Amino acid sequence: MKPNQSDAMHNASHPAISRRTAIKVMGLGAVTTVFTSCALNGKQATSQTVNFNPNQSSQLITKVIPRTKERVPAIGMGTFMTFDILPGQPRDRLQEVMRRFRDGGGRVIDTSPLYGMSEIIVGDEATTLGITNDLFITNKIWATGEYLSDKSQALRQLEQSRERLWRDRIDVMQVHSLVNVDIILPILREWKK
Repeated sequence: MKPNQSDAMHNASHPAISRRTAIKVMGLGAVTTVFTSCALNGKQATSQTVNFNPNQSSQLITKVIPRTKERVPAIGMGTFMTFDILPGQPRDRLQEVMRRFRDGGGRVIDTSPLYGMSEIIVGDEATTLGITNDLFITNKIWATGEYLSDKSQALRQLEQSRERLWRDRIDVMQVHSLVNVDIILPILREWKK
């Protein structure tokens, strides 16, 4: 084999890593090692709770809700797929996620009837933790196919979401599909009143 052919074969089976990529990987490894060492400080890992006091100043970026003047964190938690756990499957970790989220100052949770069991799990776990009324819930309404012109289906969906979330009020309702805006928008305006 000629030297050039050998080099070409070697490079084809083991692509060269650029200097930049190698430095990034080594840097990430070093940072991870240092962070883990500092975090553990020679001890075994334990879970730690951050207590949130809404009266103390925090580094959370907040936004004002124009109508109510309520301040909420600018970043919330979505529930798509993560909170869609089939009945009978373990979901204790989701209660811990919600507890830590709230303890860290989180309040905004986004869900949808399209997210399987997410509404139910958010409602159940928030009720168990006693934080139902502390949360700022954003949800969605949708109707497609044969339900495009069926106002009763949209109304049933809104009631079902409130029941699943164990709430009298949903803070923000979004239209998940604008194909039925003529039916949904008047309903949302009435609910807003």
